[in-house]
Amino acid sequence: MNARSVCHEVEYLPPTSDIKASYQPMTVALDWTADEPHVVSATFRVGLRERKGWVLGRELLGEGLLYPVGMGDVFLAPDPFDPWSVVLVLSSDSGRAGFRMSAEFVSDFLVEVDEAEHVHAERGLIR
Repeated sequence: MNARSVCHEVEYLPPTSDIKASYQPMTVALDWTADEPHVVSATFRVGLRERKGWVLGRELLGEGLLYPVGMGDVFLAPDPFDPWSVVLVLSSDSGRAGFRMSAEFVSDFLVEVDEAEHVHAERGLIR
């Protein structure tokens, strides 16, 4: 298989002035394809209606499980208050959004991607 996709609930970390926003159910889908092996697409969904997509570096995701990384639009770090979670902060011209998600979810996804990439490399499908 030349792609991996998983979905998981995330916790939105609202600015203190927007505390009502924290009660919205949210999910993130992480997608990887062999066509772009160093890229992970993250699609955030609020309820059933709104979707926002971001492109993340696969290496950044792995490093962010261990220590704070990212200085631009994407910041990822272990959650200082919950050792089983990571915090992802996304910034754009329209604002910032922070999310808490399971570190195990991210780690398991990266293991699956590494295994898939190894299979494709052996078959000569990834260069």
